[in-house]
Amino acid sequence: MLNDWSDPSEEQEEFATCAHRFEHMLKTHGHEFFDEDEYLFLIDHYMTLNRLDMAEKATQEAMERYGDRVSMKLRRIGLLTARNKTEEALKALRQLEKEHPTVDGISLYEEGVLYLELQQLDMAEQKFKAVLQLPPSERDVVLEDPNFYNDLSELHEEKGDLIQALLAKQKAIRRKAAEEYELSFLTAQLKENELLPLAENLWEARTDTTPLSAVDWLCLGKIRAEAGQYEKAQEAFCNVQALCGEDTEATPELAALQALKGEVQECEEELERYFALHSADANDQMRCYSQVARYAFDARKYRTCIHFCQKAIDKQAEEPYSYSLMALAYGETGEYGKGIEVLRKALRLATDDANNWLMMGEYLLKLDRPEEAAIPFQEACLRFPEQDKVWLAYAYYLHSIGETGQAIRQLTQAYAKDSNPAYAYRLATYCFLQGDNADGNYYLKTAYADDPEGLEDFLHYEEQLLLHPDVLLFLKEINQSKN
Repeated sequence: MLNDWSDPSEEQEEFATCAHRFEHMLKTHGHEFFDEDEYLFLIDHYMTLNRLDMAEKATQEAMERYGDRVSMKLRRIGLLTARNKTEEALKALRQLEKEHPTVDGISLYEEGVLYLELQQLDMAEQKFKAVLQLPPSERDVVLEDPNFYNDLSELHEEKGDLIQALLAKQKAIRRKAAEEYELSFLTAQLKENELLPLAENLWEARTDTTPLSAVDWLCLGKIRAEAGQYEKAQEAFCNVQALCGEDTEATPELAALQALKGEVQECEEELERYFALHSADANDQMRCYSQVARYAFDARKYRTCIHFCQKAIDKQAEEPYSYSLMALAYGETGEYGKGIEVLRKALRLATDDANNWLMMGEYLLKLDRPEEAAIPFQEACLRFPEQDKVWLAYAYYLHSIGETGQAIRQLTQAYAKDSNPAYAYRLATYCFLQGDNADGNYYLKTAYADDPEGLEDFLHYEEQLLLHPDVLLFLKEINQSKN
């Protein structure tokens, strides 16, 4: 839903006053007049606070007086969506479009957000495009809401268009609507899809001709740091300081880059000064140390990573992320025993990360403790049955202890429930290794038909298959078909 973008403290005070009047009316069964805007304000804030019962009561009261208004019908549909009544919400939204085929820009936007929440991405995209195609006077009313570009970015992410998501996020950031973690999450996705260089070019080019602002330089610096371009990242962060002074958000980023050069003590001193200047609490300090640790891990400075993970843990011992990152670093240094101890602490704090269970199993295997390794692999399968990586990891475990037949049975069951080509490729591998060439060929051809790009991983997973006659024949047939 469209959110008010006034001063947060004033908005909070206004809501408290309005909510007090409304709740007092309900409690005393009295009468109180609320105009349409006040009801919209109440409903939106109750929804934001996840007070769905109060949102429903406000909606019911509002519908009695303003039930013919599109805005009220949209709020009722939003409430259905929040209560996971998807079919009912979609039916009501489609009915609304029939009754009101022409609506204002704000209602178009709100319809788009509802379709997005209901995972009707094509319809959501249609609504957002309609907003952007409105005459400037109508369109600009909608674009005043900084959340428009956040929602548009989310839509592009859901549709897998990360570059368009980044462009929309740029605009949201310029309107100070995007949180830092949102940019970090999007940057991680771009990195995973090897799109960071293109993202950097887009950020530098901008969609207008104005110079980069301090916020732009800060975001660009983070993208460069994620890409491992540390000198260029330092240049971007220095530009932030040139525009805003030395004590900005760029300061801890520059300190992190010092640590990557081996200047660990200088980094710590700079961060301590920054913390004191900004009265940073333990959580803020933990986040800064974790950021340094993550940069260090990405730069393969594993000892530095471990050091700053411990600094983060010293500030906030209940945050599992630092333990997980430290365990990864220990794995890279071959210190699997230490990694296991750290993972035990992470799993005591949170059991909802499949990666920690799988890492535990992998490290126990590395230490030749297969019976113990079975437990975390099996736990991962029980807790995260919908994730393909847990079944692939468990199958690998079974294969590594000589139970390849059992690995095939487990993957066959998983493949029957989810025809994931990753399962088919792995089944092809194990079938060929077991001498079952008929099934091996079947799974290999099926997997390739569904996911041709997965072939490279298949060939690298078990390199002895590169000499298997059936695999060689399959590769020959592929090359001939391309010619």
